[in-house]
Order: sequence, then structure tokens, then C-alpha cells
Amino acid sequence: GESCAGWVTVHAIDFYNDVSTIWAVMAKDPYLDSFRPGEGFPSGVEYRWSEGTGRDATTTSVSAPEYTEKVLQWIAHQINDETKFPDENDEAEARRVFQTPRFAALCGQIFRRLFHVYVIICTSFYRRLETIEFIMTKHLNMCFKHFMF
Repeated sequence: GESCAGWVTVHAIDFYNDVSTIWAVMAKDPYLDSFRPGEGFPSGVEYRWSEGTGRDATTTSVSAPEYTEKVLQWIAHQINDETKFPDENDEAEARRVFQTPRFAALCGQIFRRLFHVYVIICTSFYRRLETIEFIMTKHLNMCFKHFMF
């Protein structure tokens, strides 16, 4: 059977692909340009993004669409970094990395951020998605159900 870490790895990538496909359809909507930095759902929620680490970290207020873009870019960077998500052809290295607490923490952060993006899409943009491409709402529902269960 498949290891738990292997399952998490495959699903982190699959869930990222699902969300980024849905967001690619959403990103075409000019409505997304109407959000100001810090504006999100529910009313009064401020989205912030931090760049850097430690004392060099800078935090900026971003709109919900910009937050979503930054999350998806960050996840893509993580899963394309072979020190964090090694090539499965190097089974020994993959097994070594996937068994570390650091990898578990990274995957936890990826899943939390993907959940935030699902919440943004479902609560702020679901109706917009229906008007852009109705079939995508069914795809969104299916992907979110797969993510949750």
C-alpha cells in the first residue's frame, strides 16, 4: 500500500491543481479588479501577505483576489522545489523527506491555505463563477467535496 506521506504528497499536488484550474477561470473576470487592498469576505476581514522571514519579513495588506494569487504562487513554488517535494523517481530521497516533521508542517500549511482559497471562492465569488461558466460551479463543488472528504 501507499504510505501516508505519499498520499499527502499526491493529494497536495492534486488539490493545488484543482484550485488553480478554478481560479484560472475566475481570474478572467474584470470584477476581481474592483477589490481594494485589504478588502475581502466577510466584510471587515483584512487579507495580509508576508514576504521574507524573521526581521526581514514585510507584511502587506492585499485584496482577496491578490491573496488567492499569492497563495497559489507560493504553493507552486513549494511543490516545484525538489528539496521540499523530491522527484518520486528518487525513492530513497523522497522517503527521507516525506518522513520529516518539516514536510508534515509544510503540507499542513499548504492544506490550510488551500482551504482559505476555497472559502474565498465559495463565499465571495460563487455567484460570479456561475455567471462566467456555470459548469465550473459543479466542478468547484466536486473539488471542494474531494478536498474535505
